[in-house]
Amino acid sequence: MTNGLGVYVEDGEAVNNSGKNINVTDVTAGSSSVGMAAVAAAGKTAKVTNDGTITAVGDAMAMNVADNSEGVNTGTIVANEVALSPTNIFKKQ
Repeated sequence: MTNGLGVYVEDGEAVNNSGKNINVTDVTAGSSSVGMAAVAAAGKTAKVTNDGTITAVGDAMAMNVADNSEGVNTGTIVANEVALSPTNIFKKQ
């Protein structure tokens, strides 16, 4: 995959439910694929929540959160075969 995107939110909320998987693999140099992204449009709010599993391989990112958005991980993120804690919460304003 090159510059792929699984779930993108500009206004509202998206949830990867428990028992569901998002798998993203990007092995192309200079490319950045993302499993879930929240990037709020002007004057809006965006939120992505992972209650399931996101697997990111290569240069892929599991979650990208920017511009007054919120990302919550209560599930499992596996990045390059290393499982991250389900209590990770990322927020950038």
